[in-house]
Amino acid sequence: CLAPMLGTGCRGRVPSDAVAAWDGGFITRAEAERYFASLETRGLRTGSQVNARSGVTQILSDLAFLKIAAAEAGDSATESSILYLDAKAASLVHYYVERKGKRPQEIPDDEVRAYYEEHLADRFTLPESCTFRHVFLRADRHSKEELARLERTVLDSLARGTAFSMAANTYSESGSARRGGTVGPVFRGRLDAAFEKQLYLLKPGKPAVFHVQLGTHIVEVLERRPSRVLPFEEVRQQVVLVIMDRRNENERDQLMATLRTRYGVVDRSDDPTVGPDDVVVSVKGRDLTRKQLEAYLARRGGRFGPGGKDAKLRRRWVDDLIRSNLLYLDALESGMERERAFTDRWEIRRLTLRSKVAIERRFRAEAKKVADDEVLRYYRENQGRFAVSQRFQASYLFLPFGSAPPFELEQRLEALEKLAVTPGVDPAEVAHRCEEAGAVYVD
Repeated sequence: CLAPMLGTGCRGRVPSDAVAAWDGGFITRAEAERYFASLETRGLRTGSQVNARSGVTQILSDLAFLKIAAAEAGDSATESSILYLDAKAASLVHYYVERKGKRPQEIPDDEVRAYYEEHLADRFTLPESCTFRHVFLRADRHSKEELARLERTVLDSLARGTAFSMAANTYSESGSARRGGTVGPVFRGRLDAAFEKQLYLLKPGKPAVFHVQLGTHIVEVLERRPSRVLPFEEVRQQVVLVIMDRRNENERDQLMATLRTRYGVVDRSDDPTVGPDDVVVSVKGRDLTRKQLEAYLARRGGRFGPGGKDAKLRRRWVDDLIRSNLLYLDALESGMERERAFTDRWEIRRLTLRSKVAIERRFRAEAKKVADDEVLRYYRENQGRFAVSQRFQASYLFLPFGSAPPFELEQRLEALEKLAVTPGVDPAEVAHRCEEAGAVYVD
Protein backbone atom coordinates (compact mmCIF):
# COMPACT_ATOMS: atom_id res chain seq x y z
CA CYS A 1 0.00 0.00 0.00
CA LEU A 2 1.04 3.60 -0.52
CA ALA A 3 0.31 5.89 2.40
CA PRO A 4 0.95 9.64 2.32
CA MET A 5 2.37 10.59 5.69
CA LEU A 6 -0.65 12.61 6.72
CA GLY A 7 -1.43 10.95 10.01
CA THR A 8 -1.23 7.41 8.63
CA GLY A 9 1.62 5.12 7.69
CA CYS A 10 2.78 1.71 6.55
CA ARG A 11 4.69 -0.82 8.56
CA GLY A 12 8.44 -0.53 8.74
CA ARG A 13 10.99 2.14 9.50
CA VAL A 14 11.01 5.24 7.29
CA PRO A 15 13.02 8.50 7.55
CA SER A 16 11.52 11.43 9.41
CA ASP A 17 11.39 13.48 6.20
CA ALA A 18 9.36 10.86 4.29
CA VAL A 19 6.05 12.06 2.85
CA ALA A 20 4.92 8.65 1.57
CA ALA A 21 5.84 5.04 2.20
CA TRP A 22 5.01 1.51 1.11
CA ASP A 23 6.21 -1.91 2.12
CA GLY A 24 9.81 -1.85 1.04
CA GLY A 25 10.29 1.81 0.15
CA PHE A 26 9.49 5.46 0.74
CA ILE A 27 9.51 8.93 -0.83
CA THR A 28 11.30 11.79 0.89
CA ARG A 29 10.07 15.37 0.82
CA ALA A 30 12.98 16.38 -1.42
CA GLU A 31 12.09 13.63 -3.92
CA ALA A 32 8.44 14.67 -3.94
CA GLU A 33 9.29 18.34 -4.48
CA ARG A 34 11.65 17.39 -7.30
CA TYR A 35 8.93 15.34 -8.97
CA PHE A 36 6.32 18.09 -8.59
CA ALA A 37 8.76 20.56 -10.16
CA SER A 38 9.29 18.23 -13.11
CA LEU A 39 5.54 18.14 -13.72
CA GLU A 40 5.44 21.90 -13.81
CA THR A 41 8.45 22.01 -16.14
CA ARG A 42 6.69 19.68 -18.58
CA GLY A 43 3.61 21.88 -18.49
CA LEU A 44 1.41 19.40 -16.62
CA ARG A 45 -0.15 21.95 -14.33
CA THR A 46 -1.50 20.32 -11.22
CA GLY A 47 -3.28 23.40 -9.87
CA SER A 48 -5.72 22.85 -7.04
CA GLN A 49 -5.33 19.06 -7.22
CA VAL A 50 -1.96 19.33 -5.51
CA ASN A 51 -3.71 20.79 -2.47
CA ALA A 52 -6.20 17.95 -2.31
CA ARG A 53 -5.41 14.68 -0.61
CA SER A 54 -6.52 12.66 -3.64
CA GLY A 55 -4.38 14.72 -6.00
CA VAL A 56 -1.27 14.42 -3.85
CA THR A 57 -1.81 10.68 -3.45
CA GLN A 58 -2.11 10.16 -7.19
CA ILE A 59 1.09 12.08 -7.94
CA LEU A 60 3.00 10.32 -5.17
CA SER A 61 1.69 6.99 -6.46
CA ASP A 62 3.12 7.77 -9.91
CA LEU A 63 6.49 8.58 -8.35
CA ALA A 64 6.36 5.43 -6.22
CA PHE A 65 5.73 3.34 -9.33
CA LEU A 66 8.76 4.90 -11.03
CA LYS A 67 10.96 4.16 -8.03
CA ILE A 68 9.76 0.55 -7.71
CA ALA A 69 10.18 -0.17 -11.43
CA ALA A 70 13.58 1.57 -11.55
CA ALA A 71 14.82 -0.52 -8.63
CA GLU A 72 13.60 -3.65 -10.42
CA ALA A 73 15.57 -2.69 -13.55
CA GLY A 74 18.79 -2.18 -11.60
CA ASP A 75 22.03 -0.99 -13.16
CA SER A 76 21.49 -3.01 -16.34
CA ALA A 77 19.35 -0.14 -17.61
CA THR A 78 22.47 1.90 -18.32
CA GLU A 79 22.51 3.11 -21.92
CA SER A 80 25.60 2.93 -24.11
CA SER A 81 26.98 6.21 -25.45
CA ILE A 82 27.56 7.42 -28.98
CA LEU A 83 30.77 9.44 -28.74
CA TYR A 84 30.01 11.41 -25.55
CA LEU A 85 26.25 11.23 -25.89
CA ASP A 86 24.41 8.89 -23.50
CA ALA A 87 21.04 9.41 -21.84
CA LYS A 88 22.38 11.84 -19.24
CA ALA A 89 24.36 13.77 -21.82
CA ALA A 90 21.27 14.05 -24.04
CA SER A 91 19.30 15.45 -21.09
CA LEU A 92 22.08 17.95 -20.45
CA VAL A 93 21.97 19.05 -24.10
CA HIS A 94 18.22 19.74 -23.80
CA TYR A 95 18.86 21.70 -20.62
CA TYR A 96 21.69 23.62 -22.33
CA VAL A 97 19.44 24.58 -25.27
CA GLU A 98 16.71 25.79 -22.90
CA ARG A 99 19.23 27.90 -21.02
CA LYS A 100 21.26 29.28 -23.92
CA GLY A 101 19.07 28.75 -26.98
CA LYS A 102 16.98 31.40 -28.67
CA ARG A 103 16.86 34.61 -26.71
CA PRO A 104 14.95 37.86 -27.15
CA GLN A 105 16.87 40.75 -28.66
CA GLU A 106 16.29 44.45 -29.09
CA ILE A 107 15.52 45.17 -32.75
CA PRO A 108 15.59 48.88 -33.74
CA ASP A 109 12.43 50.20 -35.38
CA ASP A 110 14.31 51.43 -38.44
CA GLU A 111 15.65 47.91 -39.07
CA VAL A 112 12.14 46.47 -38.78
CA ARG A 113 10.75 49.08 -41.18
CA ALA A 114 13.60 48.50 -43.66
CA TYR A 115 12.95 44.75 -43.72
CA TYR A 116 9.22 45.34 -44.25
CA GLU A 117 9.77 47.69 -47.19
CA GLU A 118 12.40 45.41 -48.76
CA HIS A 119 10.04 42.44 -48.71
CA LEU A 120 6.78 44.27 -49.30
CA ALA A 121 6.09 42.56 -52.62
CA ASP A 122 7.28 39.02 -51.92
CA ARG A 123 6.17 38.55 -48.29
CA PHE A 124 3.66 41.14 -47.23
CA THR A 125 1.41 41.36 -50.25
CA LEU A 126 -1.35 38.77 -50.12
CA PRO A 127 -2.44 37.56 -53.57
CA GLU A 128 -6.04 37.33 -54.65
CA SER A 129 -7.73 34.47 -52.84
CA CYS A 130 -10.75 32.24 -53.26
CA THR A 131 -12.85 30.15 -50.89
CA PHE A 132 -14.89 27.41 -52.49
CA ARG A 133 -16.49 24.08 -51.77
CA HIS A 134 -16.48 21.05 -53.97
CA VAL A 135 -17.48 17.44 -54.41
CA PHE A 136 -14.51 15.53 -55.81
CA LEU A 137 -15.01 12.20 -57.61
CA ARG A 138 -11.71 10.38 -58.18
CA ALA A 139 -10.90 8.97 -61.59
CA ASP A 140 -8.65 6.25 -60.16
CA ARG A 141 -11.55 4.68 -58.26
CA HIS A 142 -14.24 4.62 -60.94
CA SER A 143 -14.68 3.83 -64.60
CA LYS A 144 -15.68 6.67 -66.96
CA GLU A 145 -19.26 5.44 -66.91
CA GLU A 146 -19.35 5.32 -63.09
CA LEU A 147 -17.89 8.84 -62.88
CA ALA A 148 -20.54 10.19 -65.24
CA ARG A 149 -23.29 8.42 -63.28
CA LEU A 150 -22.01 9.77 -59.94
CA GLU A 151 -21.71 13.27 -61.38
CA ARG A 152 -25.33 13.14 -62.50
CA THR A 153 -26.42 11.82 -59.09
CA VAL A 154 -24.74 14.70 -57.26
CA LEU A 155 -26.12 17.36 -59.63
CA ASP A 156 -29.63 15.94 -59.34
CA SER A 157 -29.32 15.91 -55.56
CA LEU A 158 -28.28 19.59 -55.54
CA ALA A 159 -31.11 20.46 -57.93
CA ARG A 160 -33.60 18.89 -55.49
CA GLY A 161 -32.39 21.29 -52.79
CA THR A 162 -29.86 19.14 -50.95
CA ALA A 163 -27.38 21.36 -49.11
CA PHE A 164 -23.99 21.42 -50.84
CA SER A 165 -22.24 20.54 -47.57
CA MET A 166 -24.45 17.47 -47.20
CA ALA A 167 -23.72 16.37 -50.78
CA ALA A 168 -19.99 16.82 -50.19
CA ASN A 169 -20.15 14.84 -46.98
CA THR A 170 -22.02 12.03 -48.75
CA TYR A 171 -20.27 11.78 -52.13
CA SER A 172 -16.93 13.61 -52.08
CA GLU A 173 -13.74 11.54 -52.15
CA SER A 174 -11.56 14.35 -50.81
CA GLY A 175 -10.30 15.14 -47.32
CA SER A 176 -12.41 18.32 -47.43
CA ALA A 177 -15.60 16.19 -47.27
CA ARG A 178 -15.53 16.32 -43.46
CA ARG A 179 -15.71 20.14 -43.72
CA GLY A 180 -18.67 20.08 -46.06
CA GLY A 181 -16.33 20.28 -49.03
CA THR A 182 -15.04 23.73 -48.07
CA VAL A 183 -11.51 24.68 -49.15
CA GLY A 184 -9.74 27.94 -48.49
CA PRO A 185 -9.20 30.72 -48.60
CA VAL A 186 -6.54 29.66 -51.12
CA PHE A 187 -4.19 32.24 -52.64
CA ARG A 188 -4.08 32.53 -56.40
CA GLY A 189 -1.24 30.53 -57.90
CA ARG A 190 -1.48 27.72 -55.33
CA LEU A 191 -3.82 25.42 -57.28
CA ASP A 192 -3.52 23.47 -60.51
CA ALA A 193 -3.38 26.09 -63.28
CA ALA A 194 -6.22 24.62 -65.39
CA PHE A 195 -8.47 24.16 -62.35
CA GLU A 196 -7.69 27.63 -61.04
CA LYS A 197 -8.42 29.30 -64.38
CA GLN A 198 -11.92 27.84 -64.42
CA LEU A 199 -12.42 28.56 -60.70
CA TYR A 200 -11.86 32.31 -61.09
CA LEU A 201 -14.34 32.47 -63.98
CA LEU A 202 -17.16 31.21 -61.76
CA LYS A 203 -19.67 33.52 -60.11
CA PRO A 204 -20.17 32.88 -56.38
CA GLY A 205 -23.12 30.65 -55.54
CA LYS A 206 -23.43 28.92 -58.94
CA PRO A 207 -22.12 25.32 -59.03
CA ALA A 208 -20.19 24.13 -62.07
CA VAL A 209 -18.48 20.93 -63.17
CA PHE A 210 -14.72 20.74 -63.88
CA HIS A 211 -13.21 17.66 -65.51
CA VAL A 212 -9.51 17.27 -64.78
CA GLN A 213 -7.03 14.42 -65.12
CA LEU A 214 -7.49 13.30 -61.51
CA GLY A 215 -11.28 13.23 -61.64
CA THR A 216 -14.40 15.38 -61.55
CA HIS A 217 -14.95 18.47 -59.41
CA ILE A 218 -18.43 19.86 -58.78
CA VAL A 219 -17.51 23.33 -57.52
CA GLU A 220 -19.24 26.30 -55.95
CA VAL A 221 -17.35 29.53 -55.19
CA LEU A 222 -18.19 31.00 -51.80
CA GLU A 223 -16.01 34.12 -51.73
CA ARG A 224 -13.23 35.85 -53.64
CA ARG A 225 -10.95 38.44 -52.05
CA PRO A 226 -8.76 40.88 -53.96
CA SER A 227 -5.02 41.17 -53.44
CA ARG A 228 -4.01 43.40 -50.54
CA VAL A 229 -0.89 44.72 -48.81
CA LEU A 230 -0.58 43.87 -45.14
CA PRO A 231 -0.17 47.07 -43.08
CA PHE A 232 3.15 47.49 -41.28
CA GLU A 233 1.61 47.54 -37.81
CA GLU A 234 -0.21 44.28 -38.53
CA VAL A 235 3.01 42.39 -39.30
CA ARG A 236 5.53 44.36 -37.25
CA GLN A 237 5.88 41.71 -34.51
CA GLN A 238 6.31 38.98 -37.12
CA VAL A 239 9.13 40.95 -38.75
CA VAL A 240 10.78 41.34 -35.35
CA LEU A 241 10.63 37.55 -34.88
CA VAL A 242 12.18 36.92 -38.30
CA ILE A 243 15.08 39.29 -37.64
CA MET A 244 15.51 37.85 -34.15
CA ASP A 245 15.58 34.30 -35.54
CA ARG A 246 18.15 35.33 -38.13
CA ARG A 247 20.41 36.80 -35.44
CA ASN A 248 20.02 33.73 -33.22
CA GLU A 249 20.83 31.50 -36.18
CA ASN A 250 23.97 33.49 -36.94
CA GLU A 251 25.03 33.25 -33.29
CA ARG A 252 24.39 29.50 -33.33
CA ASP A 253 26.47 29.05 -36.48
CA GLN A 254 29.32 31.06 -34.97
CA LEU A 255 29.13 29.02 -31.75
CA MET A 256 29.21 25.72 -33.65
CA ALA A 257 32.20 26.86 -35.71
CA THR A 258 34.03 27.81 -32.50
CA LEU A 259 33.19 24.50 -30.80
CA ARG A 260 34.23 22.43 -33.81
CA THR A 261 37.64 24.09 -33.69
CA ARG A 262 37.93 23.87 -29.89
CA TYR A 263 37.10 20.18 -29.71
CA GLY A 264 38.89 19.12 -32.87
CA VAL A 265 36.04 17.66 -34.91
CA VAL A 266 36.98 15.31 -37.74
CA ASP A 267 34.16 14.30 -40.08
CA ARG A 268 34.74 11.82 -42.90
CA SER A 269 31.25 10.33 -42.87
CA ASP A 270 30.68 11.25 -46.54
CA ASP A 271 33.94 9.73 -47.73
CA PRO A 272 33.07 6.57 -49.76
CA THR A 273 36.64 5.24 -49.51
CA VAL A 274 36.51 4.80 -45.72
CA GLY A 275 36.24 1.17 -44.59
CA PRO A 276 33.79 -0.20 -41.99
CA ASP A 277 36.39 -0.24 -39.22
CA ASP A 278 37.91 3.14 -40.07
CA VAL A 279 37.15 6.27 -38.04
CA VAL A 280 34.63 8.55 -39.76
CA VAL A 281 33.78 10.96 -36.91
CA SER A 282 36.03 12.13 -34.09
CA VAL A 283 35.18 14.63 -31.34
CA LYS A 284 37.74 15.56 -28.69
CA GLY A 285 39.59 12.26 -28.85
CA ARG A 286 36.56 9.98 -29.05
CA ASP A 287 36.14 8.09 -32.32
CA LEU A 288 33.28 6.57 -34.24
CA THR A 289 33.88 4.00 -36.97
CA ARG A 290 31.74 3.70 -40.06
CA LYS A 291 30.25 0.48 -38.73
CA GLN A 292 29.30 2.19 -35.44
CA LEU A 293 27.87 5.18 -37.25
CA GLU A 294 25.74 3.01 -39.53
CA ALA A 295 24.45 1.08 -36.50
CA TYR A 296 23.51 4.37 -34.81
CA LEU A 297 21.68 5.63 -37.91
CA ALA A 298 19.87 2.31 -38.24
CA ARG A 299 18.66 2.57 -34.62
CA ARG A 300 17.25 5.97 -35.46
CA GLY A 301 15.31 4.37 -38.30
CA GLY A 302 17.58 5.34 -41.19
CA ARG A 303 18.01 3.00 -44.16
CA PHE A 304 19.89 5.23 -46.57
CA GLY A 305 20.40 4.67 -50.26
CA PRO A 306 22.93 6.52 -52.41
CA GLY A 307 22.35 10.19 -53.28
CA GLY A 308 19.17 12.27 -53.38
CA LYS A 309 17.06 13.04 -50.35
CA ASP A 310 18.51 10.02 -48.51
CA ALA A 311 21.95 11.61 -48.61
CA LYS A 312 20.56 14.92 -47.36
CA LEU A 313 18.76 13.29 -44.44
CA ARG A 314 21.81 11.23 -43.57
CA ARG A 315 23.95 14.36 -43.61
CA ARG A 316 21.49 16.14 -41.33
CA TRP A 317 21.46 13.29 -38.81
CA VAL A 318 25.26 13.13 -38.71
CA ASP A 319 25.40 16.91 -38.22
CA ASP A 320 22.84 16.62 -35.41
CA LEU A 321 24.96 13.96 -33.73
CA ILE A 322 28.12 16.08 -33.91
CA ARG A 323 26.27 19.21 -32.79
CA SER A 324 24.73 17.45 -29.78
CA ASN A 325 28.13 16.15 -28.66
CA LEU A 326 29.67 19.61 -29.00
CA LEU A 327 26.87 21.22 -27.00
CA TYR A 328 27.29 18.56 -24.31
CA LEU A 329 31.01 19.27 -24.00
CA ASP A 330 30.37 23.01 -23.82
CA ALA A 331 27.68 22.49 -21.18
CA LEU A 332 30.09 20.33 -19.22
CA GLU A 333 32.79 23.01 -19.31
CA SER A 334 30.21 25.61 -18.27
CA GLY A 335 29.40 23.58 -15.15
CA MET A 336 25.75 23.08 -16.07
CA GLU A 337 25.88 19.43 -15.05
CA ARG A 338 26.29 20.55 -11.43
CA GLU A 339 23.39 23.01 -11.44
CA ARG A 340 20.54 22.04 -9.13
CA ALA A 341 17.91 22.53 -11.81
CA PHE A 342 19.63 19.97 -14.03
CA THR A 343 20.48 17.42 -11.33
CA ASP A 344 16.84 17.43 -10.20
CA ARG A 345 15.67 16.98 -13.77
CA TRP A 346 18.11 14.14 -14.39
CA GLU A 347 17.02 12.25 -11.28
CA ILE A 348 13.47 12.10 -12.61
CA ARG A 349 14.61 11.29 -16.12
CA ARG A 350 16.85 8.49 -14.82
CA LEU A 351 13.96 6.96 -12.90
CA THR A 352 11.77 7.14 -15.98
CA LEU A 353 14.32 5.46 -18.25
CA ARG A 354 15.06 2.67 -15.80
CA SER A 355 11.36 2.05 -15.12
CA LYS A 356 10.77 1.64 -18.87
CA VAL A 357 13.36 -1.14 -18.93
CA ALA A 358 11.51 -3.01 -16.16
CA ILE A 359 8.15 -2.54 -17.88
CA GLU A 360 9.52 -3.84 -21.18
CA ARG A 361 11.00 -6.87 -19.44
CA ARG A 362 7.68 -7.72 -17.84
CA PHE A 363 5.88 -7.24 -21.14
CA ARG A 364 8.27 -9.56 -22.98
CA ALA A 365 8.00 -12.14 -20.21
CA GLU A 366 4.20 -12.09 -20.39
CA ALA A 367 4.23 -12.14 -24.18
CA LYS A 368 6.25 -15.39 -24.15
CA LYS A 369 3.39 -17.04 -22.26
CA VAL A 370 1.00 -16.42 -25.15
CA ALA A 371 1.13 -19.12 -27.83
CA ASP A 372 1.43 -18.14 -31.50
CA ASP A 373 -1.77 -20.00 -32.43
CA GLU A 374 -3.68 -18.03 -29.78
CA VAL A 375 -2.40 -14.76 -31.27
CA LEU A 376 -3.35 -15.87 -34.77
CA ARG A 377 -6.81 -16.98 -33.65
CA TYR A 378 -7.47 -13.65 -31.95
CA TYR A 379 -6.31 -11.78 -35.05
CA ARG A 380 -8.61 -13.77 -37.34
CA GLU A 381 -11.59 -13.26 -35.04
CA ASN A 382 -10.96 -9.50 -34.70
CA GLN A 383 -9.57 -8.42 -38.05
CA GLY A 384 -11.77 -5.34 -38.02
CA ARG A 385 -9.77 -3.95 -35.10
CA PHE A 386 -6.58 -4.11 -37.15
CA ALA A 387 -7.91 -2.87 -40.48
CA VAL A 388 -6.46 0.40 -41.76
CA SER A 389 -9.29 2.62 -42.90
CA GLN A 390 -9.12 4.13 -46.38
CA ARG A 391 -7.55 7.57 -46.19
CA PHE A 392 -8.16 10.44 -48.58
CA GLN A 393 -5.25 12.54 -47.38
CA ALA A 394 -1.84 11.13 -46.50
CA SER A 395 -0.87 13.72 -43.93
CA TYR A 396 -1.92 16.92 -42.23
CA LEU A 397 0.32 19.86 -41.57
CA PHE A 398 -0.27 22.78 -39.25
CA LEU A 399 2.03 25.78 -39.09
CA PRO A 400 1.21 28.07 -36.15
CA PHE A 401 0.52 31.62 -37.30
CA GLY A 402 2.89 34.17 -35.84
CA SER A 403 6.20 32.35 -36.20
CA ALA A 404 6.88 34.10 -39.50
CA PRO A 405 5.28 36.62 -41.87
CA PRO A 406 2.01 35.19 -43.25
CA PHE A 407 3.11 34.98 -46.89
CA GLU A 408 6.29 33.17 -45.85
CA LEU A 409 4.17 30.82 -43.75
CA GLU A 410 2.09 30.05 -46.82
CA GLN A 411 5.20 29.24 -48.85
CA ARG A 412 6.70 27.06 -46.11
CA LEU A 413 3.48 25.13 -45.65
CA GLU A 414 3.12 24.59 -49.38
CA ALA A 415 6.64 23.15 -49.61
CA LEU A 416 6.02 20.84 -46.65
CA GLU A 417 2.71 19.64 -48.08
CA LYS A 418 4.38 18.77 -51.38
CA LEU A 419 7.09 16.86 -49.53
CA ALA A 420 4.56 14.98 -47.37
CA VAL A 421 2.63 13.61 -50.36
CA THR A 422 5.71 12.73 -52.44
CA PRO A 423 5.60 8.99 -53.19
CA GLY A 424 8.14 7.04 -51.17
CA VAL A 425 9.16 9.98 -48.99
CA ASP A 426 10.73 9.02 -45.65
CA PRO A 427 8.36 10.08 -42.79
CA ALA A 428 11.43 10.86 -40.68
CA GLU A 429 12.53 13.43 -43.25
CA VAL A 430 9.06 15.04 -43.27
CA ALA A 431 8.95 15.14 -39.48
CA HIS A 432 12.42 16.69 -39.29
CA ARG A 433 11.61 19.34 -41.91
CA CYS A 434 8.39 20.19 -40.08
CA GLU A 435 10.25 20.46 -36.79
CA GLU A 436 12.74 22.87 -38.36
CA ALA A 437 9.88 25.01 -39.73
CA GLY A 438 7.92 25.01 -36.48
CA ALA A 439 5.17 22.89 -37.98
CA VAL A 440 3.32 19.94 -36.51
CA TYR A 441 3.26 16.74 -38.61
CA VAL A 442 0.57 14.14 -37.97
CA ASP A 443 0.89 11.07 -40.16
